[in-house]
Amino acid sequence: MLDVRDAPLVPSVSFLRGFSTAQRIPILRSILTVQSTLKRAAWLAVMFWLSFPVAAISQSTPGTEALDPTASQPIFEAIRRDEVFRLMRIIDTEFRTKALPSHPLWGSLLHSAAAERAPQCLRYLLSRSDLPVDASNLRGETALMLAAKHGDLAMAEQLRKRGAEINRPGWTALHYAAAFGHTSMVDWLLGHDAYIDAESPGKVTPLMMAVREGHEAVAMHLVRLGADISYRSQAGFTAIDYARQQGRDQFALWLLDRIR
Repeated sequence: MLDVRDAPLVPSVSFLRGFSTAQRIPILRSILTVQSTLKRAAWLAVMFWLSFPVAAISQSTPGTEALDPTASQPIFEAIRRDEVFRLMRIIDTEFRTKALPSHPLWGSLLHSAAAERAPQCLRYLLSRSDLPVDASNLRGETALMLAAKHGDLAMAEQLRKRGAEINRPGWTALHYAAAFGHTSMVDWLLGHDAYIDAESPGKVTPLMMAVREGHEAVAMHLVRLGADISYRSQAGFTAIDYARQQGRDQFALWLLDRIR
């Protein structure tokens, strides 16, 4: 990935030819100072926006067959409609001797059932041994993370009973529940020992996600339950910084008052 810190910032200095050496030095120093400031500002701006997963802020919805012909296959249509007997028949007749297909957007059939909120299909798929419950799709999401994204407690409980991991390295279901504003899912996850200050690869916490996505009620709930307001992401930002970046100064003050 391109690192903006390595981007060349070399100005044209031909205009300095009319100045003496003594005059050129302070001018060049001023130019370099401005460059350094702009360079750091650009880097921080990029880090701010890249510190969140595309998956988490994507508001994509089920019914994505237009994205890829594969998504319109009967097996995915059965999941989308939560037609479990049809799904069982398709798997038994068409995939007895070959690997189960993956959805172009969601991932495995288990991911698809969670994403499409198909509880009957999910229950059947969880009974199979060839679909690992904690498998990640191409975006690093597990089925539990997709259930958390929708705030679907029943599906989350099904996945937990099958052994789905609540705390995992990197992005977690709690990040997703916070990012999508599901207070009840936040409570459910914390009730099953989710780590409240879980770190993403960029050291972003669920509290930061709630603030970033404008879910103040969830953010306040996390704070009251003990989320660390002063925690800094890899880019150097706190939840207060994210609130200010979004123009929510009153909420930033509310957060600030809680750490004084």
